[in-house]
Amino acid sequence: MASIKQVAQQFGVTYDTLRFYERCGLLTDVARNSHGQRVYSVNNIVQLERVLRMRKIGASISDIQTMMHQFEQADRVAAYDDGLQLLQQLNHDLDLREQEIKSQRALLRAKQHQFEKAREQLLRNKRDNSRTKRGQCD
Repeated sequence: MASIKQVAQQFGVTYDTLRFYERCGLLTDVARNSHGQRVYSVNNIVQLERVLRMRKIGASISDIQTMMHQFEQADRVAAYDDGLQLLQQLNHDLDLREQEIKSQRALLRAKQHQFEKAREQLLRNKRDNSRTKRGQCD
């Protein structure tokens, strides 16, 4: 059993995030102690890990709610079909994000190269100006 503070620190989320996940039904049966404070069970921690993994791969709250509902109907082939379809869509979305990141990285490298060349040119100009000034007579 863990307090909201312990869980928030362990997973790097806010108290509000934990409360929100509970209101959305993503964390179920969160117990309360005698002071009314949330107490998270091992099962709640497993649920939170699942939610955070799904969020990390781009699943919306609605997607996660759908998947949880499908887990409850694990004896139906259609639930697996729906789950597979959602996972395939998430995989496709990740592919698109990966391509975008690669494109952004290429732009970043090009900009970095431009800065390096501009810096080198500036240093050359300063050296040339310094040599020119030393060669002049006052």
